[in-house]
Amino acid sequence: MMQYLAGGLGIVAMILGVALKIEVMRYDALDKEYQGFKAKVEVLGREAQKAADEKYAKAIKDREKANAENIATTARLNDAVAKLRAQRSSRNFLPSPAATASRPDVASFDRTELERALRVFDQDLQGFTNEGSKAVIDLDTAKEWARQLQ
Repeated sequence: MMQYLAGGLGIVAMILGVALKIEVMRYDALDKEYQGFKAKVEVLGREAQKAADEKYAKAIKDREKANAENIATTARLNDAVAKLRAQRSSRNFLPSPAATASRPDVASFDRTELERALRVFDQDLQGFTNEGSKAVIDLDTAKEWARQLQ
């Protein structure tokens, strides 16, 4: 009976050994597949990071270009506004009284006060116009930069 028991234990040990060998082979195959997957993911990750870095560098370059264009355009606007203001300040808003006017000093308005009020009004209006022009330039710059990002 001991022989049968020893023989049975030997068969069980052999079956367990074969099963263990099969499981080790399956583990090795899965580990090899995992290592291949891991290597592919690392390569794809590096490629994606490189593409993202290139895209970021291009976006920075485009932003700097857009900012430089914005500064140049704003400077041109400021120059044009300064020229217009210089032209306006060198002349009166009200025309000179007609040479045929019998008494220009008896007009129904105070000429100097009206001239001052018109000048202040014109300066305020130019200020609003300049703000609007600057906003348009900034918006155009932002739209161009956004277009370049796409």
